[in-house]
Amino acid sequence: MFGLQLKVVFAGVIGLLLLGMLGTAYWHYTRTVAENRALLAEKATLETAIDTQSLTITAQRDAIDGWEEHSRELVRQMETLQRVGEEARTETRRLNELFRSHNLGALAARRPGLIEDRVQRGADRIGCLLEQASGADRPDC
Repeated sequence: MFGLQLKVVFAGVIGLLLLGMLGTAYWHYTRTVAENRALLAEKATLETAIDTQSLTITAQRDAIDGWEEHSRELVRQMETLQRVGEEARTETRRLNELFRSHNLGALAARRPGLIEDRVQRGADRIGCLLEQASGADRPDC
């Protein structure tokens, strides 16, 4: 009888061990499946974030290219304005020297038409140069 009781105890212990192993296996399986689902969801989120970042980076690169081109155009315009400004300053210096070297009052009293025409042409040229300096599309003055 002792042998039968021992067999029953061993069978019970083995049964409990089997139930414990099955429970542990089920717990491990359900945890693994849940982790797998969570990882798949996280992967999808990360892939979406990567796609969004790729689009953002592309848009930023396009914007930078546009800004660089615009910057080059602004530099060209600035160089043109500096050149026109220097031409205007040179013309102003030339005219100032011309007016300093002549007594325009006496000349105007003797020959009013001569002075009036020249002053008018000079004023027109200065106006044209100022328009060019401000960006107007005018032919050479």
